[in-house]
Amino acid sequence: RKQLSSLRLSRLNKDYLSKFLNTHIIEVSRREIFSNSYLANVKCPKAVNNGLMICSDRIIPNDSVSVYEEAPRDYKTFRQKRRYFYCKDTLLLPILTDLNTLNTWMTVEPFEINSFEKFIKRASGNVLLLGCGLGYVAYMLSQKSNVNSVMIIDNNQDIIDLFNERLLPQFPNKDKVSIVNTDGLAFLENADLSKFDYINLDIWRDIPDMLLPYFNGLEIEKKNPSVRFSYWFEERLKEEVQNGILKRVAGSSDDSLEGLSIPERIGAYLVDTSPINNRNDLQELMKLDNFRSLMLDWYQDNKDDVLSYVKKEEEFQKSIKKTLITF
Repeated sequence: RKQLSSLRLSRLNKDYLSKFLNTHIIEVSRREIFSNSYLANVKCPKAVNNGLMICSDRIIPNDSVSVYEEAPRDYKTFRQKRRYFYCKDTLLLPILTDLNTLNTWMTVEPFEINSFEKFIKRASGNVLLLGCGLGYVAYMLSQKSNVNSVMIIDNNQDIIDLFNERLLPQFPNKDKVSIVNTDGLAFLENADLSKFDYINLDIWRDIPDMLLPYFNGLEIEKKNPSVRFSYWFEERLKEEVQNGILKRVAGSSDDSLEGLSIPERIGAYLVDTSPINNRNDLQELMKLDNFRSLMLDWYQDNKDDVLSYVKKEEEFQKSIKKTLITF
């Protein structure tokens, strides 16, 4: 989930990033970052369990530039305004890493914190979380007086053990939190979801890893209209569909759609099946109203394409990791 390699900040490259790369860079103090109640109160000393490691070794060097939050799009210009931050102090932040696969599963840093802000603010009652990570969302929800319970589903017992032994005891309202070792999507398929008010899915690292569980989640959501669902990284997925729309309109993708990601193919499909006669029509399409319905409808007609794409991505990632390990 590391969004951007750190870049040392100077007056010159700050001005360049702001003006020519359409970014907005803000200075955030260490005190502001650690005013977050999780970072202020939950310590994450190094611990390893069967190759899974939690520690506070996510280093963001002083005066380096890192992603701050998801980028909203201006539908008049179609451009996005990227927001980054820098801090004058070096930051050491919690991280969960799989040493066997070289995957970072979670960090508690400004981008992650901001990506969950809307869900944490909205959620109330009984909440179900798919994916434990470092327990950040569970902690923040348990602090809310209008949240009655937080159930976490995770299929990795090693993560659960680290969470139960190292992190959960530090939660002031730990009695609100429970955790179950099982497959998240299978749980959603078989459980009575009416007892939950909000459900959040966070069981992926990036968009290729996200596709199948996201689409499966949408199918389950449709069967449970009384429950409010949330998906980590959904705004980033929406960005990719918008990129596909712009590529199709610009004529940079051919009819075969080869070379496009699944979200970009969906964007191209929307262009091909939508009446676009002027700039206003394109602006309205780019807003992707009823986004989840559009995604689910496309998926139900193209499941084989998704399965093939995901399989190729998995094989590619395995070859990359094998090369890195060999090197």
